[in-house]
Amino acid sequence: IFVPALLIRTVEYVNDLRIVINSNTLRRVASTRMIIEGTKLKKSGIKEWRDYLIINWSKSEIQLIQAQTQMEALKKQIAAVEAQIELTKVKSPISGVIDHIGAKVGQFATAQNPDPSFRVINLASLKMKTEIAESYANKVSKGNKVKIFFPDANQELEANISFIAKFISPLTRTFTAEIGLPSGSEFLRPNMIGVVKIIDYENPNALTVPINIVQNENNQQFVFVAVQENGQLLAKKRMVTVGNVYNGNAEITGGLSLGEKVITTGYADLQDGMAIEL
Repeated sequence: IFVPALLIRTVEYVNDLRIVINSNTLRRVASTRMIIEGTKLKKSGIKEWRDYLIINWSKSEIQLIQAQTQMEALKKQIAAVEAQIELTKVKSPISGVIDHIGAKVGQFATAQNPDPSFRVINLASLKMKTEIAESYANKVSKGNKVKIFFPDANQELEANISFIAKFISPLTRTFTAEIGLPSGSEFLRPNMIGVVKIIDYENPNALTVPINIVQNENNQQFVFVAVQENGQLLAKKRMVTVGNVYNGNAEITGGLSLGEKVITTGYADLQDGMAIEL
């Protein structure tokens, strides 16, 4: 559309649906407004004619129906013309602050222009988008807690997943997740890059050990624990079942009990039943 004037300035706050460009100087709009005025007069005349027919029952019912039909047709014409006029107005889709104005007075604003006519920023309703591997499709759901680290700002915050896409991209084998960011974080900026850690599993009573002390033997996993026997401290091999692994720690779901002493240093040189010293 043609830009006769800008109705907003940079750094100015705009409300939702506020008009920022009104191109009503176009000849097409001027002519449509003339049509509206004419149809309004016709509509008014039809109303008077209908009232006259109602009062004077000597007129035929067919004339009344014809008048009503013509009036409804004019109503539709008026609605169509008003819809055309609305197309000449550029409105802000959200409330926020005008951060950039690319539209120029005297030029045409088009959707194909790489420089947007206006950029509206609202830091109160930010969200983050991320792509998640297909293998996590059954593990991640709406409402999951996440931790987001912003390396450039050296800041971390917690939030929840607000949307999970049902579509998996055939090219990347990933699906989209959106995270609503809490308001009030002044360091946040649109298009910032963050590292998202999704909490897809929680076990507050989990027993964990460093993953590097878990050893393998004949397709079985074990750790060494310190056991007191006959007044002597011995290293005992304990077969364990490993659950989830995260951040260098392994969850032990079987084979260990709370309070047992797991050997974390020198374990590679131990043998089952070997005497040790702390």
